Amino acid sequence: MNKIKKKLLFTYRYLTAHKREKPDFLIIGAQKSGTTSLHYYLSQHPQLFMPPTKELHFFDVKYYKGVRHYLKYFLLKKDIQQKRKNKRVFLQGESSPFYIMHPWVPKRAFKYNPSFKIIAILRDPIERAVSHYKHNKSRGREKLSFSAAIQQEQSRTSLQKKRLFLNPKAGFYKYRNYSYLERGLYESQLERWRKYFQEDKILILQFEELVHHPEIALNKIYDFLELDRIPIERLDLEKKNSGKIGKVPISPEDMAFMKQYYLNKH
Repeated sequence: MNKIKKKLLFTYRYLTAHKREKPDFLIIGAQKSGTTSLHYYLSQHPQLFMPPTKELHFFDVKYYKGVRHYLKYFLLKKDIQQKRKNKRVFLQGESSPFYIMHPWVPKRAFKYNPSFKIIAILRDPIERAVSHYKHNKSRGREKLSFSAAIQQEQSRTSLQKKRLFLNPKAGFYKYRNYSYLERGLYESQLERWRKYFQEDKILILQFEELVHHPEIALNKIYDFLELDRIPIERLDLEKKNSGKIGKVPISPEDMAFMKQYYLNKH
């Protein structure tokens, strides 16, 4: 689709935003824990619509653009109603992996749709940190060595973190991109979600299960969303957004530093 057609399409979708159905569930992260693959797998389910544009980042980055900006990515209410006539259930969802960590997102999400169901997929924090670093290196966001990046994380991110927790409009580029270890503190992040959403509205999955036993992981999601289970053979399970950079050398000192970091936080 060329740029002019794409712009016209989004203009139409924006102008008809009030006729569109709000989503039913959110995949909130964690980053580098399989959210891109999971988004792709779920998009193949006949009872689901996942926007082709992954990571809408409405509740964190683009919140002040308003709900019309958000709803333009979803289906018209009349189309949803028609699909629900043909199927027992038809739902819409989206995935933005900074949602789990942003301190204001749970409240914003609950205010918008208190019936949201929340899906979190978590990964071993050290493996996640290494993958996050590789991700940043591949996109030219990181100039430091891995050792320097984790050692300097607090000095690079603490000011923006403090400002963000006090002011929902504060910028958070460094906090978002360089929080290699803090992003692995899942329990404190999920606790903010539990203040607004009951346990039966939250599903927590493990990255390793999605990778090694995708049918089990996906069936948990289907059951959680009250969808029909579909045979795994019907899905294209190609991994998405896998890193392009090879192994990152991790010294024994770096490994000890990370283990001590998580030990001190629990």
